[in-house]
Amino acid sequence: MKRVALILITVTISLLPPCGGGWVGGLCFTAGAIENKSLTRSDAEAKILAVLAAELDPLGFSDIRIRFTQFPEKFPYPEGSELVFEEMAGHRRLGIRRYKISALGERGIRKTAFCAAAVSAEGLDIRARYHIPAGKRIAESDLILRRVRLDDLPTDAVTDPAQILDQEANRNISQGERIERDFARQPFAVLRGEIIEVELVAGGMGVKVFAEAQSSGFVGDQIPFKNTLSLKRFYANITGPRQARFVWAEGDKG
Repeated sequence: MKRVALILITVTISLLPPCGGGWVGGLCFTAGAIENKSLTRSDAEAKILAVLAAELDPLGFSDIRIRFTQFPEKFPYPEGSELVFEEMAGHRRLGIRRYKISALGERGIRKTAFCAAAVSAEGLDIRARYHIPAGKRIAESDLILRRVRLDDLPTDAVTDPAQILDQEANRNISQGERIERDFARQPFAVLRGEIIEVELVAGGMGVKVFAEAQSSGFVGDQIPFKNTLSLKRFYANITGPRQARFVWAEGDKG
């Protein structure tokens, strides 16, 4: 019986076309296509650098480079697969970053591996040129800018002057101290006690009157003002720095 089965298998194989055509050829092609590409360091470097550039360029960093400290010895994957690099949670500190590599194929084939890269770049280290008291609006002349290595900066450091210029210091900043993101806040657009021109709009016509702000506020806030001539109070919406607007409706007083 075994001999008969062996003869049948031999005859069946002999009747099939050679590899490269027909059903067997399809199997050979599929087998060859399962893993017919291999991830190279240059490809991985280009993908990681693209991700880093999107993150760091807007922050003013330049000369971004990576050096692999861990890389898969072999990582074959199917032709046409999408390579995805995911930064591992808990490795967001600048310096060494760890990535999970996934190859996602059309048929749901998924291969994974891991790599780690030492990241280097240069960015701005922004410090106070002088003592900056709480409540002062930060100007360019208040700052010292110098370029340092990326891994020498804490993650909460300000690396772009635009993030803090014209912001209000919400604490005393010592001379030479590195500026961090929570050291400044959006300043009030109108300060309590300031006398500004407020635009009054009534019936499609507008006039301006001088009024004293009764409280401080940001753009978009509605705060009370006191007309400096009539001494009557009214509420107006802050539209910009030292600017406010009041639309007069029937029954309003001011």
